[in-house]
Amino acid sequence: MLSDYVVLYAPGLAEMAADVAGKCGARHVMCCSEVGVGTEPDALYWQHFPSSDPDLKLRIDVVRDAHVVFLMSHERELFFEQHALISFLQRFNVPRPLPEYAKGKWKESLADGEVDECSVASLTIVIPWYRHCQMERVSRWAVANGKWYNGKADGEFVDVPTAQAFAALLSAAPMPGKATPPPLQLLLLDIHEYIDLENTLNATRRWANRKVKYDFALGSGTYFASPLRHFLSSVLCPLLTDVTTAFVVFPDHGAHRRFSTMVELHMPGIPKTNILWITKSRVGAAVSQADGFNYADAEGKTHVLSDSFPDGASVLIADDFTNSGSTLFGGAAIIRRHSTGSLRVRAYVTHFVAQYAKAKIDKFIDTLYADDAALDEFHCSDTVCGIVSELTKQSAARVASGQPQKVFVTPVAPIVSDWIAANPPPSPSSEGCEQATSRLQAAVLS
Repeated sequence: MLSDYVVLYAPGLAEMAADVAGKCGARHVMCCSEVGVGTEPDALYWQHFPSSDPDLKLRIDVVRDAHVVFLMSHERELFFEQHALISFLQRFNVPRPLPEYAKGKWKESLADGEVDECSVASLTIVIPWYRHCQMERVSRWAVANGKWYNGKADGEFVDVPTAQAFAALLSAAPMPGKATPPPLQLLLLDIHEYIDLENTLNATRRWANRKVKYDFALGSGTYFASPLRHFLSSVLCPLLTDVTTAFVVFPDHGAHRRFSTMVELHMPGIPKTNILWITKSRVGAAVSQADGFNYADAEGKTHVLSDSFPDGASVLIADDFTNSGSTLFGGAAIIRRHSTGSLRVRAYVTHFVAQYAKAKIDKFIDTLYADDAALDEFHCSDTVCGIVSELTKQSAARVASGQPQKVFVTPVAPIVSDWIAANPPPSPSSEGCEQATSRLQAAVLS
Protein backbone atom coordinates (compact mmCIF):
# COMPACT_ATOMS: atom_id res chain seq x y z
CA MET A 1 0.00 0.00 0.00
CA LEU A 2 1.26 3.48 -0.86
CA SER A 3 0.15 4.68 2.56
CA ASP A 4 3.05 2.61 3.93
CA TYR A 5 5.57 4.75 2.05
CA VAL A 6 7.73 7.41 3.66
CA VAL A 7 8.96 10.36 1.61
CA LEU A 8 12.37 11.77 2.52
CA TYR A 9 13.96 14.64 0.68
CA ALA A 10 17.03 16.79 0.50
CA PRO A 11 16.90 20.49 1.42
CA GLY A 12 15.06 22.60 -1.14
CA LEU A 13 12.56 19.91 -2.13
CA ALA A 14 9.98 20.31 0.65
CA GLU A 15 7.15 21.52 -1.59
CA MET A 16 7.66 18.77 -4.15
CA ALA A 17 7.92 16.13 -1.40
CA ALA A 18 4.65 17.27 0.16
CA ASP A 19 2.98 17.20 -3.26
CA VAL A 20 4.29 13.71 -4.08
CA ALA A 21 3.30 12.34 -0.66
CA GLY A 22 -0.16 13.87 -0.91
CA LYS A 23 -0.84 12.52 -4.38
CA CYS A 24 0.25 8.96 -3.63
CA GLY A 25 -1.13 8.85 -0.08
CA ALA A 26 2.26 8.30 1.50
CA ARG A 27 3.21 9.38 4.98
CA HIS A 28 4.86 12.75 4.52
CA VAL A 29 7.94 13.06 6.68
CA MET A 30 9.49 16.41 7.37
CA CYS A 31 13.14 17.12 6.76
CA CYS A 32 14.40 19.82 9.10
CA SER A 33 17.63 21.67 9.77
CA GLU A 34 16.77 22.96 13.23
CA VAL A 35 15.95 20.93 16.35
CA GLY A 36 12.92 22.02 18.36
CA VAL A 37 10.89 23.38 15.46
CA GLY A 38 7.41 21.87 15.35
CA THR A 39 5.32 19.90 17.82
CA GLU A 40 7.22 16.62 17.49
CA PRO A 41 10.64 15.45 16.31
CA ASP A 42 11.08 15.21 12.56
CA ALA A 43 12.36 12.13 10.78
CA LEU A 44 15.47 13.55 9.15
CA TYR A 45 17.61 16.38 10.45
CA TRP A 46 19.86 17.78 7.74
CA GLN A 47 22.43 19.72 9.72
CA HIS A 48 26.09 20.67 9.47
CA PHE A 49 29.02 21.04 11.82
CA PRO A 50 30.59 24.51 12.21
CA SER A 51 33.02 23.40 9.49
CA SER A 52 30.03 22.98 7.11
CA ASP A 53 30.61 19.23 6.93
CA PRO A 54 27.42 17.12 7.08
CA ASP A 55 25.83 16.15 10.40
CA LEU A 56 22.72 14.12 9.52
CA LYS A 57 20.45 12.36 12.00
CA LEU A 58 17.70 9.91 11.09
CA ARG A 59 14.80 8.79 13.25
CA ILE A 60 15.08 5.02 13.57
CA ASP A 61 11.44 3.97 13.79
CA VAL A 62 10.39 6.02 10.75
CA VAL A 63 12.73 4.40 8.22
CA ARG A 64 13.50 0.94 9.61
CA ASP A 65 11.62 -1.67 7.54
CA ALA A 66 9.73 1.12 5.73
CA HIS A 67 9.29 1.67 2.00
CA VAL A 68 11.19 4.90 1.48
CA VAL A 69 11.08 7.33 -1.43
CA PHE A 70 14.00 9.74 -1.46
CA LEU A 71 13.83 12.91 -3.57
CA MET A 72 17.41 13.76 -4.49
CA SER A 73 18.63 17.31 -5.02
CA HIS A 74 20.76 18.45 -7.95
CA GLU A 75 22.72 20.86 -5.74
CA ARG A 76 26.42 20.01 -5.90
CA GLU A 77 27.12 20.91 -2.27
CA LEU A 78 24.67 18.18 -1.21
CA PHE A 79 26.04 15.37 -3.37
CA PHE A 80 28.25 13.66 -0.78
CA GLU A 81 25.77 13.75 2.08
CA GLN A 82 23.00 12.47 -0.19
CA HIS A 83 25.19 9.56 -1.25
CA ALA A 84 25.96 8.88 2.42
CA LEU A 85 22.25 8.83 3.25
CA ILE A 86 21.42 6.55 0.30
CA SER A 87 24.10 4.08 1.39
CA PHE A 88 23.01 4.27 5.03
CA LEU A 89 19.35 3.58 4.31
CA GLN A 90 20.31 0.32 2.60
CA ARG A 91 22.14 -0.97 5.66
CA PHE A 92 22.71 0.70 9.01
CA ASN A 93 23.66 -0.31 12.54
CA VAL A 94 21.57 0.76 15.54
CA PRO A 95 23.24 0.51 18.98
CA ARG A 96 21.17 -1.57 21.37
CA PRO A 97 19.50 0.43 24.18
CA LEU A 98 21.96 -0.55 26.90
CA PRO A 99 22.68 2.03 29.64
CA GLU A 100 26.33 1.05 30.01
CA TYR A 101 26.97 1.86 26.36
CA ALA A 102 25.01 5.09 26.56
CA LYS A 103 27.33 6.19 29.38
CA GLY A 104 30.28 5.61 27.05
CA LYS A 105 28.55 7.54 24.26
CA TRP A 106 28.16 4.33 22.24
CA LYS A 107 31.86 4.18 21.35
CA GLU A 108 32.15 0.43 22.01
CA SER A 109 28.75 -0.75 20.74
CA LEU A 110 29.90 -1.81 17.28
CA ALA A 111 33.18 -3.32 18.46
CA ASP A 112 31.31 -5.41 21.05
CA GLY A 113 28.63 -6.47 18.59
CA GLU A 114 25.91 -4.73 20.59
CA VAL A 115 24.16 -3.33 17.53
CA ASP A 116 21.21 -4.37 15.39
CA GLU A 117 21.73 -4.38 11.64
CA CYS A 118 18.79 -2.64 9.97
CA SER A 119 17.63 -1.24 6.65
CA VAL A 120 14.62 0.18 4.90
CA ALA A 121 12.24 -2.33 3.31
CA SER A 122 12.84 -0.75 -0.08
CA LEU A 123 14.39 2.43 -1.42
CA THR A 124 13.16 4.38 -4.44
CA ILE A 125 15.42 7.24 -5.48
CA VAL A 126 13.82 10.01 -7.52
CA ILE A 127 16.12 12.52 -9.22
CA PRO A 128 13.94 15.30 -10.66
CA TRP A 129 16.82 16.98 -12.51
CA TYR A 130 19.79 14.80 -13.41
CA ARG A 131 22.21 17.65 -14.04
CA HIS A 132 24.99 15.28 -15.09
CA CYS A 133 23.07 14.44 -18.28
CA GLN A 134 24.72 17.41 -20.00
CA MET A 135 27.83 15.25 -20.40
CA GLU A 136 26.46 11.86 -21.36
CA ARG A 137 28.96 10.61 -23.93
CA VAL A 138 32.66 10.59 -24.81
CA SER A 139 33.91 12.74 -27.68
CA ARG A 140 37.40 13.45 -28.94
CA TRP A 141 38.65 17.01 -28.62
CA ALA A 142 41.58 19.05 -29.84
CA VAL A 143 42.70 22.60 -29.16
CA ALA A 144 42.56 24.85 -32.23
CA ASN A 145 43.35 28.56 -32.02
CA GLY A 146 42.98 28.51 -28.27
CA LYS A 147 39.53 26.90 -28.36
CA TRP A 148 38.12 23.39 -28.03
CA TYR A 149 37.35 21.68 -31.34
CA ASN A 150 35.59 18.29 -31.61
CA GLY A 151 35.89 17.79 -35.35
CA LYS A 152 39.40 16.34 -35.39
CA ALA A 153 39.40 12.56 -35.83
CA ASP A 154 42.52 12.02 -33.72
CA GLY A 155 41.84 14.66 -31.07
CA GLU A 156 44.06 14.01 -28.05
CA PHE A 157 41.47 14.75 -25.35
CA VAL A 158 38.26 12.96 -24.34
CA ASP A 159 35.29 13.95 -22.20
CA VAL A 160 34.67 12.49 -18.76
CA PRO A 161 31.03 11.33 -19.11
CA THR A 162 29.62 12.48 -15.78
CA ALA A 163 26.18 11.02 -16.51
CA GLN A 164 27.60 7.50 -16.41
CA ALA A 165 30.08 8.24 -13.64
CA PHE A 166 27.38 9.55 -11.31
CA ALA A 167 25.16 6.57 -12.14
CA ALA A 168 27.98 4.25 -11.10
CA LEU A 169 28.34 6.12 -7.80
CA LEU A 170 24.60 5.83 -7.16
CA SER A 171 24.89 2.09 -7.74
CA ALA A 172 27.62 1.55 -5.14
CA ALA A 173 27.11 -1.22 -2.59
CA PRO A 174 26.27 -0.22 1.01
CA MET A 175 28.63 -0.96 3.87
CA PRO A 176 29.28 -4.67 4.53
CA GLY A 177 26.85 -6.61 6.67
CA LYS A 178 24.88 -9.82 7.06
CA ALA A 179 21.37 -8.61 6.34
CA THR A 180 19.84 -8.85 2.90
CA PRO A 181 19.98 -5.42 1.25
CA PRO A 182 16.62 -3.95 0.25
CA PRO A 183 15.34 -3.58 -3.33
CA LEU A 184 16.62 -0.41 -4.94
CA GLN A 185 14.76 1.52 -7.66
CA LEU A 186 15.54 4.72 -9.57
CA LEU A 187 13.44 7.28 -11.45
CA LEU A 188 14.82 9.98 -13.76
CA LEU A 189 12.77 12.59 -15.63
CA ASP A 190 13.22 13.59 -19.30
CA ILE A 191 16.83 12.55 -19.71
CA HIS A 192 18.73 14.13 -22.62
CA GLU A 193 19.98 10.74 -23.89
CA TYR A 194 18.97 7.49 -22.24
CA ILE A 195 20.87 4.63 -23.94
CA ASP A 196 24.36 4.94 -22.45
CA LEU A 197 22.98 5.83 -19.03
CA GLU A 198 20.62 2.86 -18.99
CA ASN A 199 23.44 0.54 -20.08
CA THR A 200 25.58 1.78 -17.20
CA LEU A 201 22.82 1.32 -14.64
CA ASN A 202 21.97 -2.14 -15.95
CA ALA A 203 25.62 -3.20 -15.92
CA THR A 204 25.90 -2.49 -12.18
CA ARG A 205 23.15 -5.09 -11.55
CA ARG A 206 22.12 -3.17 -8.48
CA TRP A 207 18.71 -1.93 -9.51
CA ALA A 208 15.42 -3.77 -9.11
CA ASN A 209 13.57 -1.70 -11.73
CA ARG A 210 11.45 -3.83 -14.02
CA LYS A 211 13.31 -3.89 -17.35
CA VAL A 212 11.23 -2.45 -20.19
CA LYS A 213 12.07 -1.23 -23.66
CA TYR A 214 12.23 2.54 -23.96
CA ASP A 215 8.92 3.85 -25.31
CA PHE A 216 9.43 7.06 -27.29
CA ALA A 217 5.69 7.72 -27.50
CA LEU A 218 5.38 7.72 -23.70
CA GLY A 219 8.88 8.93 -22.88
CA SER A 220 9.17 6.04 -20.45
CA GLY A 221 11.65 3.25 -19.87
CA THR A 222 13.25 1.16 -17.18
CA TYR A 223 14.41 4.21 -15.24
CA PHE A 224 12.59 7.04 -17.02
CA ALA A 225 9.36 9.04 -17.14
CA SER A 226 8.44 12.19 -19.08
CA PRO A 227 6.85 15.40 -17.79
CA LEU A 228 6.67 16.58 -21.42
CA ARG A 229 4.06 13.90 -22.09
CA HIS A 230 1.98 15.20 -19.20
CA PHE A 231 2.33 18.79 -20.44
CA LEU A 232 1.20 17.93 -23.98
CA SER A 233 -1.90 16.03 -22.91
CA SER A 234 -2.95 17.93 -19.78
CA VAL A 235 -1.82 21.51 -20.43
CA LEU A 236 -1.30 22.22 -24.13
CA CYS A 237 -4.12 20.28 -25.77
CA PRO A 238 -6.89 21.95 -23.69
CA LEU A 239 -5.55 25.32 -24.91
CA LEU A 240 -5.94 24.40 -28.59
CA THR A 241 -9.11 24.96 -30.59
CA ASP A 242 -7.89 23.11 -33.70
CA VAL A 243 -4.95 20.72 -33.49
CA THR A 244 -4.53 20.77 -37.28
CA THR A 245 -3.37 24.39 -37.05
CA ALA A 246 -0.97 23.62 -34.20
CA PHE A 247 2.75 23.18 -34.74
CA VAL A 248 5.45 21.71 -32.52
CA VAL A 249 8.99 22.85 -33.28
CA PHE A 250 12.05 21.19 -31.77
CA PRO A 251 15.29 23.22 -31.57
CA ASP A 252 17.36 20.38 -33.06
CA HIS A 253 17.00 17.03 -34.78
CA GLY A 254 17.91 15.11 -31.62
CA ALA A 255 14.90 16.48 -29.75
CA HIS A 256 12.67 15.65 -32.73
CA ARG A 257 14.00 12.09 -32.73
CA ARG A 258 13.26 11.71 -29.01
CA PHE A 259 9.86 13.37 -28.81
CA SER A 260 8.09 13.46 -32.20
CA THR A 261 6.22 10.17 -31.68
CA MET A 262 5.12 11.45 -28.26
CA VAL A 263 3.63 14.51 -29.93
CA GLU A 264 1.71 12.35 -32.41
CA LEU A 265 0.26 10.18 -29.64
CA HIS A 266 -0.72 12.96 -27.25
CA MET A 267 -1.84 15.49 -29.85
CA PRO A 268 -4.03 13.23 -32.01
CA GLY A 269 -4.76 14.75 -35.39
CA ILE A 270 -1.65 16.88 -35.70
CA PRO A 271 -0.15 16.44 -39.20
CA LYS A 272 3.41 15.12 -39.51
CA THR A 273 4.19 18.23 -41.54
CA ASN A 274 3.46 20.26 -38.40
CA ILE A 275 6.06 18.46 -36.26
CA LEU A 276 9.26 20.27 -37.16
CA TRP A 277 12.84 20.81 -36.17
CA ILE A 278 15.44 23.49 -36.72
CA THR A 279 18.86 22.40 -37.90
CA LYS A 280 21.41 23.26 -35.23
CA SER A 281 25.16 23.00 -35.55
CA ARG A 282 27.72 23.03 -32.78
CA VAL A 283 31.47 23.53 -33.06
CA GLY A 284 33.03 23.43 -29.63
CA ALA A 285 30.96 25.80 -27.49
CA ALA A 286 29.60 27.78 -30.47
CA VAL A 287 25.99 27.00 -31.50
CA SER A 288 24.14 28.24 -34.58
CA GLN A 289 20.56 27.72 -35.81
CA ALA A 290 19.50 27.47 -39.45
CA ASP A 291 16.82 29.87 -40.69
CA GLY A 292 14.27 27.23 -41.67
CA PHE A 293 12.43 24.09 -40.67
CA ASN A 294 12.44 20.38 -41.47
CA TYR A 295 9.93 17.58 -41.02
CA ALA A 296 9.88 13.81 -41.51
CA ASP A 297 7.22 12.08 -43.59
CA ALA A 298 5.56 8.74 -42.79
CA GLU A 299 8.58 6.88 -44.22
CA GLY A 300 10.99 8.93 -42.16
CA LYS A 301 12.35 10.91 -45.11
CA THR A 302 13.42 14.46 -44.29
CA HIS A 303 11.81 17.41 -46.09
CA VAL A 304 12.31 21.16 -45.86
CA LEU A 305 9.16 23.07 -44.93
CA SER A 306 8.30 25.36 -47.84
CA ASP A 307 5.17 26.99 -46.44
CA SER A 308 4.94 29.77 -43.87
CA PHE A 309 3.13 29.40 -40.57
CA PRO A 310 -0.50 30.36 -41.26
CA ASP A 311 -2.34 33.21 -39.60
CA GLY A 312 -3.75 32.16 -36.23
CA ALA A 313 -1.45 29.16 -35.81
CA SER A 314 -0.40 27.97 -32.36
CA VAL A 315 3.29 27.04 -32.20
CA LEU A 316 5.10 25.24 -29.38
CA ILE A 317 8.89 25.09 -29.10
CA ALA A 318 9.70 22.06 -26.95
CA ASP A 319 12.92 20.74 -25.45
CA ASP A 320 14.10 18.82 -22.40
CA PHE A 321 16.14 21.61 -20.79
CA THR A 322 17.56 25.06 -21.33
CA ASN A 323 20.57 26.70 -19.76
CA SER A 324 19.85 30.27 -20.76
CA GLY A 325 16.83 30.28 -23.07
CA SER A 326 18.82 31.55 -26.06
CA THR A 327 17.87 28.56 -28.22
CA LEU A 328 14.19 29.03 -27.36
CA PHE A 329 14.19 32.76 -28.07
CA GLY A 330 16.22 32.22 -31.22
CA GLY A 331 13.79 29.56 -32.42
CA ALA A 332 10.81 31.81 -31.70
CA ALA A 333 12.38 34.61 -33.73
CA ILE A 334 12.89 32.26 -36.68
CA ILE A 335 9.26 31.12 -36.41
CA ARG A 336 7.98 34.69 -36.55
CA ARG A 337 10.13 35.45 -39.59
CA HIS A 338 8.39 32.56 -41.35
CA SER A 339 4.80 33.54 -40.52
CA THR A 340 2.10 35.23 -42.61
CA GLY A 341 0.04 36.64 -39.76
CA SER A 342 -0.52 36.55 -36.03
CA LEU A 343 0.78 33.56 -34.08
CA ARG A 344 0.67 32.28 -30.52
CA VAL A 345 4.20 31.07 -29.76
CA ARG A 346 4.84 29.09 -26.59
CA ALA A 347 7.93 27.32 -25.31
CA TYR A 348 8.21 24.37 -22.94
CA VAL A 349 11.19 22.78 -21.23
CA THR A 350 11.05 20.20 -18.48
CA HIS A 351 14.19 21.53 -16.79
CA PHE A 352 14.69 25.29 -16.52
CA VAL A 353 18.34 25.49 -15.48
CA ALA A 354 19.34 29.11 -16.22
CA GLN A 355 22.92 28.19 -15.32
CA TYR A 356 21.78 28.16 -11.65
CA ALA A 357 22.26 31.93 -11.60
CA LYS A 358 19.85 34.72 -10.67
CA ALA A 359 21.47 36.98 -13.26
CA LYS A 360 20.45 34.52 -15.99
CA ILE A 361 16.87 34.46 -14.67
CA ASP A 362 16.84 38.27 -14.68
CA LYS A 363 17.96 38.30 -18.31
CA PHE A 364 15.47 35.57 -19.26
CA ILE A 365 12.56 37.53 -17.75
CA ASP A 366 13.72 40.76 -19.40
CA THR A 367 13.83 39.04 -22.80
CA LEU A 368 10.49 37.33 -22.24
CA TYR A 369 8.81 40.65 -21.40
CA ALA A 370 10.63 42.81 -23.96
CA ASP A 371 8.50 44.92 -26.32
CA ASP A 372 9.66 42.82 -29.27
CA ALA A 373 9.45 39.49 -27.40
CA ALA A 374 9.12 36.54 -29.77
CA LEU A 375 7.63 34.26 -27.09
CA ASP A 376 4.09 34.75 -25.80
CA GLU A 377 4.33 32.12 -23.05
CA PHE A 378 7.00 30.08 -21.30
CA HIS A 379 6.13 26.77 -19.64
CA CYS A 380 8.36 24.54 -17.54
CA SER A 381 8.17 21.99 -14.75
CA ASP A 382 9.43 22.46 -11.19
CA THR A 383 12.32 19.97 -11.34
CA VAL A 384 14.95 22.67 -10.70
CA CYS A 385 13.06 23.95 -7.68
CA GLY A 386 15.14 26.88 -6.49
CA ILE A 387 15.61 28.35 -9.95
CA VAL A 388 11.95 27.93 -10.86
CA SER A 389 10.92 29.52 -7.56
CA GLU A 390 12.93 32.63 -8.45
CA LEU A 391 11.47 32.58 -11.97
CA THR A 392 7.89 32.52 -10.68
CA LYS A 393 8.70 35.23 -8.13
CA GLN A 394 9.92 37.56 -10.85
CA SER A 395 6.99 36.66 -13.09
CA ALA A 396 4.54 37.45 -10.29
CA ALA A 397 6.15 40.86 -9.87
CA ARG A 398 5.62 41.56 -13.57
CA VAL A 399 1.98 40.52 -13.36
CA ALA A 400 1.47 42.67 -10.26
CA SER A 401 2.77 45.65 -12.25
CA GLY A 402 0.08 45.13 -14.88
CA GLN A 403 1.95 42.98 -17.42
CA PRO A 404 0.46 39.72 -18.73
CA GLN A 405 1.29 36.37 -17.20
CA LYS A 406 3.87 34.66 -19.36
CA VAL A 407 5.38 32.05 -17.02
CA PHE A 408 3.51 28.84 -16.23
CA VAL A 409 4.84 25.97 -14.10
CA THR A 410 3.55 22.40 -14.26
CA PRO A 411 4.49 20.34 -11.15
CA VAL A 412 6.05 16.92 -11.68
CA ALA A 413 4.47 15.38 -8.56
CA PRO A 414 1.69 13.64 -10.57
CA ILE A 415 4.30 11.96 -12.81
CA VAL A 416 6.38 10.85 -9.82
CA SER A 417 3.43 9.57 -7.79
CA ASP A 418 1.98 7.71 -10.79
CA TRP A 419 5.36 6.05 -11.39
CA ILE A 420 5.66 5.01 -7.74
CA ALA A 421 2.17 3.50 -7.83
CA ALA A 422 2.92 1.63 -11.06
CA ASN A 423 6.30 0.33 -9.87
CA PRO A 424 5.96 -1.28 -6.44
CA PRO A 425 9.26 -2.66 -5.16
CA PRO A 426 9.74 -6.37 -5.82
CA SER A 427 9.59 -8.78 -2.94
CA PRO A 428 13.03 -9.77 -1.59
CA SER A 429 12.07 -13.34 -2.48
CA SER A 430 11.35 -12.52 -6.13
CA GLU A 431 13.72 -13.97 -8.71
CA GLY A 432 15.12 -10.64 -9.89
CA CYS A 433 15.62 -9.36 -6.37
CA GLU A 434 17.30 -12.58 -5.24
CA GLN A 435 19.73 -12.36 -8.17
CA ALA A 436 20.55 -8.73 -7.38
CA THR A 437 21.03 -9.61 -3.71
CA SER A 438 23.38 -12.50 -4.42
CA ARG A 439 25.44 -10.35 -6.78
CA LEU A 440 25.66 -7.58 -4.18
CA GLN A 441 26.64 -9.96 -1.39
CA ALA A 442 29.32 -11.50 -3.60
CA ALA A 443 30.66 -8.05 -4.43
CA VAL A 444 30.78 -7.01 -0.78
CA LEU A 445 32.46 -10.23 0.33
CA SER A 446 35.07 -9.98 -2.41
